[in-house]
Amino acid sequence: MPYPDINAVITDLQYIVDHCKKNNLRAGYFAALYLRMTQAVKEGITKGIFEDAKRMEQLDIHFAARYTDAWKCFVAQKPCTQSWQYTFNSSTNPNNIVLQHLLLGINTHINLDLAIAAAAIAPGDTIYALEKDFNTINNIIATLIDDVQECLSQVWARLCVLSPAL
Repeated sequence: MPYPDINAVITDLQYIVDHCKKNNLRAGYFAALYLRMTQAVKEGITKGIFEDAKRMEQLDIHFAARYTDAWKCFVAQKPCTQSWQYTFNSSTNPNNIVLQHLLLGINTHINLDLAIAAAAIAPGDTIYALEKDFNTINNIIATLIDDVQECLSQVWARLCVLSPAL
């Protein structure tokens, strides 16, 4: 088991965010976003909004470990998946805007890590049982959009141009 529970995931993500802040690393943008999403999933688990809370916690743990393992490899200058390597390397490019950093992390994490984690937790045809809880997570993420935009506008003023409602 990569982590004993979702609280350990949150602790590790907070460490990554703090490390990035301390070292002025742009990779912290995705880490902060992912931390906020994980905290919201934990709230959903605690409130019992998932069809199978235990399974969702296990999925979250496996999903997060894909990112945190890649992060630890990158920091230690050890190999990680090519998509994470590209994402982390891109985070060192000062010409990329915040949105590019976020989208690279989101793309890698969703398009690579989620499928691997979901298949590990719900192999074969049991994967179909995740549909309702996946939809619930999408609803959770949707409720965070305004909060995330507000936080982003504090570190990236140009977001206000893209989103006049801010």
